This record gives sequence, C-alpha cells and structure tokens, in this order.
Amino acid sequence: MRYDELSPLTSSTKGSSTDRSSTEGFTLLELLISLTLSALLLTVLSTGIHSAVQDWSHQDKKLDHQVDAALGFLQLEKALRSAYPHRYRNLEENRNLHFFEGTDAELSWVSYFSPGIRQGLTTWRVASSPREEGQSNIMITITPTYPVDPELLLEGQQAGRFTLIENSTLSIEYLEMAPNEPPAWVNHWSARERNLLPSAVRISLNKQGAIVSEKEWQLLSVIP
Repeated sequence: MRYDELSPLTSSTKGSSTDRSSTEGFTLLELLISLTLSALLLTVLSTGIHSAVQDWSHQDKKLDHQVDAALGFLQLEKALRSAYPHRYRNLEENRNLHFFEGTDAELSWVSYFSPGIRQGLTTWRVASSPREEGQSNIMITITPTYPVDPELLLEGQQAGRFTLIENSTLSIEYLEMAPNEPPAWVNHWSARERNLLPSAVRISLNKQGAIVSEKEWQLLSVIP
C-alpha cells in the first residue's frame, strides 16, 4: 500500500481528535466563575425574599392594630352616643348627683351600651395611661353600674381594663351650650357641678411616632 493512500485516514483521525478535545468540558476557572455567580444570585434572591417577608409581616401587624383600634373606636362612639344622665346618692352630702366627669385627658360616664352580652347600664372610663420612656397608651375601663358612686366601681376589682391604642396621647373637649351664648368647646366637664351632660364630646388621639397622615384620629360624638 502506498503512503498517499494512508494520508486521508491520518488526516481524518487528527481532525476527530481535535474536535473531541474541544468538547471535553469546562475548565476549572469557568467552573469557579459559575459557582461564584450562582452564590451571588442565591444571596440576592434570599435577601429579597427575607425583606419581602419582613415587610409583609410588618404590614400585617400594622393592619391588625388598625382594625383593633377601629373596632375599639366604634365601641367608644356607641358608648358616648348612649350616655345616660346617671344619678347616684352621695352619702356625705346627702343628695343625688349626676355622673359625667371629664378633663382634657380622661373621661368617665355611664352608658346604656355594653360591649358584652350583659344588659344594663355600664360605667366607662377612657384615659391616657403613662408608661416608661415618656410613652403612653389609651386605656378603657368598664364595669357594671350600681346605685353607688361610679368612681368607686371603676377603681374596684370587678372593673375590666384593656388597651385601646398603644403609644398614643388623648385630648378631650366638651361642647357647652349655654343660654344666650354661642356654643363653645371646653376642656373640663363635671356633671356634679353643672347637673347636666355636654351636648357633644370630641376626642382626638395623637399617635406617637407615626407619619403625619396617620398621626391623629378624631371622634366627634353628639350626646342626645
């Protein structure tokens, strides 16, 4: 056999060997680059997922607080609209006194409305309750009404106490409708002295540390 007859076979064998070597796989450098990029991608994805979960949890808690506050506000409004000109016997003065006592940061009154299944008059108190670091919560106190001084009932062991809104301050005003005088908002009311209830109550809740759009809630309740 002649040499020129073997030349094509030899050339073909060299070509196939070259093609095989070029498709054997990735080099070590390419593999390291791929692993690094994959690790970076996983880090970015995990950070994004963690941030999304935290934001969702924060928004969920915020919504829960807003719903609880709205329900508490609704019950507070019902209790004020159902305010009753309750009278009790003062044994020291030996006379009957009306009960509706309020300052700019606290209000106590008797209402037809009861948040539970119990029927009958209920004594209410809404007030700012100071706590540590200059913060305060809005507290509600509720107790059944009996023919004694309601203030004693509110301080008793049977009174139920719960937080209406955390980290908030309270501001209360009372509408005075005096004869021959224009209506005026005052920051103190005592039915023991006036022998009547105010025409309306305006309550403003100032959320501490909140953004401006969520800072203040206001409730205006007309008392029949």
